[in-house]
Amino acid sequence: VLPAIGDAFVTTHSNVEVRYSFAGSQELVAQVETGVPADVLTLAGTSTLRTLGEKVGDPVIFARNRLTIIVPTGNSAGVTEIADLADPTVKVALAGPEVPAGIYSAEAFDKAAISVNPVSEESDVRAVITRVSLGGADAGVVYRTDAAATEADIETVPIARRFNVIASYPAVALVDGKNSNLGQEFVDFLTTDEAQKLLNEYGFEAP
Repeated sequence: VLPAIGDAFVTTHSNVEVRYSFAGSQELVAQVETGVPADVLTLAGTSTLRTLGEKVGDPVIFARNRLTIIVPTGNSAGVTEIADLADPTVKVALAGPEVPAGIYSAEAFDKAAISVNPVSEESDVRAVITRVSLGGADAGVVYRTDAAATEADIETVPIARRFNVIASYPAVALVDGKNSNLGQEFVDFLTTDEAQKLLNEYGFEAP
């Protein structure tokens, strides 16, 4: 959705080009810590922001998301609910424990009072989708928006609302960014009606 939002942003900001670098939240934070040039940072969770300290401005929550279970088309393991992921015969792929999606998954398992031992811990949700779609796992847990957007060979199994977790997406302007003022304008733009309409079209919930 961000390229669509960027296109909308530049219509009111002449001579501005928005460039993107997409990666897992923890990888993006590492890039900022090592000095990779950037003006705005958007993440899938607030926990990874803590290490950046005064490098960034105040975070703005611009979207929310929820989790879903994914299974290969055909659902050969017969997964129908989150409790099935605790079955030791069901091979589960998850985002790693340092990744926001992995943190949210652990919260959902706690709410469901289950213990899940994954066969793999991936660097981001796209890697989880890839592993599940290729048959490397019987199930995985990802964001609903990623599951909806992918063309991978998967099906979704909903997580009951009482067990699901709301993921909050923050955006921050980098204090030392070359275009820090424009960066803050972009962060502010993310909460406008125009940007929120685009986010909604891509399946995100309002902040």
